[in-house]
Amino acid sequence: MKHGMYTARIGERLHYEFAGQYEGIELLYDHGRKGSHIAVPFLGRRSSTASSLSHADIVVLDKRKKPEKAIVVCEIEEGHAEPKRIIGDICNVLLARKLRALGSDYSLLGCTVILGVKTEPEGMSEAKARRLVKAILRMAKSEVLQRKRITLVCASDFGTLERRVRRAILRSVARVV
Repeated sequence: MKHGMYTARIGERLHYEFAGQYEGIELLYDHGRKGSHIAVPFLGRRSSTASSLSHADIVVLDKRKKPEKAIVVCEIEEGHAEPKRIIGDICNVLLARKLRALGSDYSLLGCTVILGVKTEPEGMSEAKARRLVKAILRMAKSEVLQRKRITLVCASDFGTLERRVRRAILRSVARVV
C-alpha cells in the first residue's frame, strides 16, 4: 500500500463535495494530487521550523470572518494503529496553538479533531484507541485543550473508514456553517 493513498482518496472526494457548496470554507489535504496544499500545526506564537509539528492529513478552514480558523483537523492512521502513533496524531493538534496553511496562520480554538483509525477486525486497536482518547480528554485541563473536540472513527476496512471519516468531516462543517 502506498503511504497516504486512502487519505488522498478521502480528500479528493471531499474536494468534489465542497466545490462551490461552501463560500469561505476551504479544504486542504496532504498526500493528494500535485498542487494540493499542506497544513502544519505549530507551537508558540510564530510558525518556524523549530515550532512546526507534523503535517495534518485533512483540514477544513473557515475564512469567512476574522479570526480565520481551522474547524476540522483530521488525522488518518492507515497502517497499524499503535498507541504511540495515535497519541502523536492527537497531541500534534491538541498541543498546537495555531495552524499554518496557504501562507497564513489559523486559530485552532474550537476545532474538531477527527482521528480515523484502520483497525483489525478481531484486534484490540479500537479498544486501545478509545481508551487513549478518553484518557487524553480527562487530562485536558487547559482552555486550549478544552475548546477542541476529539472524534474517533474506527473501521476494519478502508472503504468503511473512508465513508465514516467523510461523514464525520461533513457533520463537523455543517455544525459551523
